[in-house]
Amino acid sequence: MRATTRRSYREHIALYLKPGLGHLRLTDLRELDIERLYAAMRELGTEPMPRSAILDRLLAVRSQDTPPQPLSPARIRRVHATLMSALGSAVKRKRIALNVAAHVEVPSGHRPRAVVWTDGRVAAWLRTGARPPVAVWTAQQAGAFLDVATEHRLYPLFHLIAYRGLRRGEAVGLRWEDIDLDAGLFRVSQQIVQLGWATEVGDPKSDSGARTVNLDAGTIGVLRLWRAQQDDERRTWGGAWRHTGLVFTREDGSALHPDMATRSFERLYRAAGLPPIRLHDLRHTAASLALQAGVPLKVVSEQLGHSMQVTTGGPPGTRTQNLRIKSPLLCQLS
Repeated sequence: MRATTRRSYREHIALYLKPGLGHLRLTDLRELDIERLYAAMRELGTEPMPRSAILDRLLAVRSQDTPPQPLSPARIRRVHATLMSALGSAVKRKRIALNVAAHVEVPSGHRPRAVVWTDGRVAAWLRTGARPPVAVWTAQQAGAFLDVATEHRLYPLFHLIAYRGLRRGEAVGLRWEDIDLDAGLFRVSQQIVQLGWATEVGDPKSDSGARTVNLDAGTIGVLRLWRAQQDDERRTWGGAWRHTGLVFTREDGSALHPDMATRSFERLYRAAGLPPIRLHDLRHTAASLALQAGVPLKVVSEQLGHSMQVTTGGPPGTRTQNLRIKSPLLCQLS
């Protein structure tokens, strides 16, 4: 089990399943009990009157210093998936006859659709402060960001994400041994994931995440200059240099914390006067620019490490496509 999955299971159990259902015997658990828990979860961050006993138990296990935030439908679905997995194991071990969570209806967990920061949306954001849940920059805005970031130490990392759509963990976990600048390609073979503040080196997010990505001439040039700078830093630090083999490091060669990349990114786009996006949305911007440039959808999907299924069927002369693409932007632009 991945460390991130294990952490999510523990959090779901501690914050929701144990306080909401832990007082019940497994054989006494009913669909109504689960439905009541999910109803209470939807009340978190609100002020319902009167409060249910389940909501009181959910609030009791939380820090009193930080008010609870409303849960998204996707969050409730993830907790439901954890419960489904646990009860499914109980059925296999013959602790119970049926998985009572299987027929409980949960809210749709559709991810928000990505939108582009058009002039109109930027004007509305400046006027009201409200921002879309997921937004990407235009080509001009992405260029303005990279212009401002040029002198920053992590410019090569941001350049690589903006042009080749790497995930943050994939970028900070990239090794020189996985790059062939002469051939113009690199291999995504690991990532550095953040667990709270601690970090862990792990495999790519999925089978499709382990991929070979082609490099354009401009990015090859950026990486060559970066490697020369890193060589200079290694000579300067001498015996104190940390030999991690990573492409993007601190000045002493030690691993770059993923959050450092995020905070630097936020400072730079604010300095550029650009509308806000997440560092992960810079990856979506790469997909948007590639599609607008005419790169085939299948190629863009493979470059980003997304799964894409195409099936054929139907009457002769017709073709039915079933695309399974996780990026909301790709779903929108396709």
